[in-house]
Amino acid sequence: MKTNEITAAEGDAIIRIIDTLPLLEQITTYRRPGDYGFRKLFPTEYAHFTWDAALLKESRVQVVQRFGYWAATIAEEMTETDRIHSEYAFGSRQSRKQMMALSKAATKFERAYHALVKEVTR
Repeated sequence: MKTNEITAAEGDAIIRIIDTLPLLEQITTYRRPGDYGFRKLFPTEYAHFTWDAALLKESRVQVVQRFGYWAATIAEEMTETDRIHSEYAFGSRQSRKQMMALSKAATKFERAYHALVKEVTR
């Protein structure tokens, strides 16, 4: 095996993460910030998502590592957003700062996804 090849386990993890993306989209679209509850409402999906992201972060392929890193960051930022909004008022400086961090993570995750697709289809 070459060092720049995606393993079967990594391929399966990528597919599982991609399959979870519609759920994340629905959560962020239809629930208020601070009430996402990804970890609490969907514990199985959250566990698989974070486990798969951790697996991808350890990949030998740099594009896969980046995809795994930002997938893990999205899950962390959603959980952190729930925590921040439970402690501070909606619209406070802390909540705005956290929403910007979540937005940045989502943008970077989207870029990593497109880079991964470009690499795989090349």
